[in-house]
Amino acid sequence: MNNGQFDNAANLYYRSIYNYCLVRLNDSYAAQDCTQETFFIFYKKINKLDEENIRGWLYRTADNVIKNYNKKSVTPISDEEADKISVNDIYSEDMPFEEILKPNELKMLTEHYVDGYDISEVAEKNGKSAASVYKMFQRLKLKLKNYYPETC
Repeated sequence: MNNGQFDNAANLYYRSIYNYCLVRLNDSYAAQDCTQETFFIFYKKINKLDEENIRGWLYRTADNVIKNYNKKSVTPISDEEADKISVNDIYSEDMPFEEILKPNELKMLTEHYVDGYDISEVAEKNGKSAASVYKMFQRLKLKLKNYYPETC
């Protein structure tokens, strides 16, 4: 393949790879980074690839890039450690939750910690399983703790 073929493939698949990354990461900046990384790898390996299945190769590569991104960007934490973090311990009035959390995350945290709904009620209200909401709360507490470590 040559540069013209790279340009054609990029024109054909860049947007769909970006959308794939965006759905998987739910973060436009991370999706942009992963898409660019995918196409950078594609550019470096373009001469070794079979022209027949470029699309599939791009999706597999994007998937691997996303996995690597997630490994690097999230500090591993055990369930026990996450349970020890209390939102009340890291909350402060001047904390810009809207800048840190996505609207649906803030809504669900508010439902649980402010409105007093238990996790199963929050899950039901938001069409999720209780286990996924519980795990999401663990990740969000860690995210807040990492964003404002001086309050913990």
